Amino acid sequence: MSTPLVNAAKAATKGNSPLHIRLSGLPQTTTPADIQRLLRRHKVEHVSDVGLDYRRFWPTGRAYVSLASQESQRFALKAMRNVTFFTKTVTSSETPAPEGPPPRTRGVKGREFAATRGVVTGSGERGGIWETERSVILAGLPGKINVNEVRGMLKGYKLASGTSQIVKLDRIEDSVCSRVLVRLNSVSEAHRLVRNIHMTYMNQSHLGSEYLVHARIVL
Repeated sequence: MSTPLVNAAKAATKGNSPLHIRLSGLPQTTTPADIQRLLRRHKVEHVSDVGLDYRRFWPTGRAYVSLASQESQRFALKAMRNVTFFTKTVTSSETPAPEGPPPRTRGVKGREFAATRGVVTGSGERGGIWETERSVILAGLPGKINVNEVRGMLKGYKLASGTSQIVKLDRIEDSVCSRVLVRLNSVSEAHRLVRNIHMTYMNQSHLGSEYLVHARIVL
């Protein structure tokens, strides 16, 4: 999400490689906008980007902040050391540039490449995907569900263009349920999907069970 602060910093870093700090100890419900407000509260300027860190599309409580200069980085490291945020203590540390989504996975063709090659792991900055805010994780689905069944379940929702809007993810160890990544055509449609599906039961009578579905947006 861009703000005047972020846009100004991006202009300042044009042609230069930004520097980074990592924030740790964040609540798992933290959004990039929350972090930008926290940075402004502590007078941190020249922020060019904020990206949440994920492990298998689950927030780790860490985030990466890109800054325009070494001076900005030094100030941010000091300003954000042991600050209180929603009753949690947040710490800061210097870090190399985070590993973002592979360039070859950008766009419609890139999504198809990632889906067929198993590139989508959900780990790293922004979960290793480009379409944050428009991508939703559905968890708690039947283990044997396939992409076509999920597509039928999402009838009435506007998916992103292309053929790889739905990607079945690797199952987490010891889990009998499946997870899928769903890419929608807009931020508002992603929010609509989460509002309607999160914490609802999916009835699979042919499997003799009901499955409680969890839905969350990748930010």
